[in-house]
Amino acid sequence: MAIINNMLKNDLHKDSIIPKAFKKGIKIRIKHYSSFEPLINIVRNIQGNIVTMDLSQKLLDNNILTGDNIVCIFLYEDVEYVLNGEVMEITLLFPQKLMLKVENVEKYTNMRKQARYSVSLSANVRKFDSKDAFFAVVKNISLLGVSFTCNTEFEVNSSSIIKIAVSKDTIITFYGRIIRVRKLSNFYEYGLIQTNIDEFNRDELEKYIQKLKEEEDSLFDEEMEE
Repeated sequence: MAIINNMLKNDLHKDSIIPKAFKKGIKIRIKHYSSFEPLINIVRNIQGNIVTMDLSQKLLDNNILTGDNIVCIFLYEDVEYVLNGEVMEITLLFPQKLMLKVENVEKYTNMRKQARYSVSLSANVRKFDSKDAFFAVVKNISLLGVSFTCNTEFEVNSSSIIKIAVSKDTIITFYGRIIRVRKLSNFYEYGLIQTNIDEFNRDELEKYIQKLKEEEDSLFDEEMEE
């Protein structure tokens, strides 16, 4: 622990790489390898490259430990910031806190002009000129598009049709174009931008996005009360 504390002290006095928009009190999403879905948290303090946040019960339930790598995501205006870091210390006394050393920051400007939400939804994707549909898992969704994983290869700029099961009674369908692909160990991760959607599916998508927003706001309120 002494070594960790010394490392923390050094980073407290380094020139910060943390963006100015990342401030005390903001709501962030945290991704940890043991959690399938992002967790909501609140930034409690920032000093140098060290971010302090609450050690919530949900983080404990996901077995977070010192040395783990986590990702913090937040939106500011038209920019999405992704902070990658290492858990340096977890305090024992209540209220328990987690100290994260931020190691690098990624910034995505004007790529997503709509709020997007992390999900895990079953979907079918097929190329516009094919009858063959392939199973996929939608990982995040917005009014403008989705990202999904699939073990089938699609070309960048190819036109596709995606059907997403957002509930047991509702499937949303729209046309899109593959704008990003990343090859992972045994599957592909895609970004798909919406190119055409009819009025019915647009209404269903808007209702679903509103539901996700309300659920996230509710989670945020719960975290504030803890």
